[in-house]
Amino acid sequence: MLNLGIAQFGQAQKSGQDQDYSKAEKAFGLMLAKFPASDYAGRALFNQAECLYQSKQFDKAETRFADFVQRYPDSEFTADAMYSLGTAQETLKQTQKAAATFTGFVSKYPQHKLVTEVPVSYT
Repeated sequence: MLNLGIAQFGQAQKSGQDQDYSKAEKAFGLMLAKFPASDYAGRALFNQAECLYQSKQFDKAETRFADFVQRYPDSEFTADAMYSLGTAQETLKQTQKAAATFTGFVSKYPQHKLVTEVPVSYT
């Protein structure tokens, strides 16, 4: 199921169509529902959050990214999830949450490639 989700996510990235992101998001959600303790659950949750973000469902994406950061603090995807969480919060006008997330991101990952993308007002 993870491979199906990844394939659909790749198609969505190529097409840029919300409906393709929706298919991928559903595949990742199904995988998480059937195999919540899988070694691939973290990657599925991260990709599900990305699909929601790309399809502009920022409230749902914010929830999934926050869940990911809490559940997988040592994942290879945590830095990217933290950054995306901050951008979702900023988009939702959750200014104080975004400030806390971006501050934590810059503090924890000062050498990350996305540090330069953090809005100046949050640094």
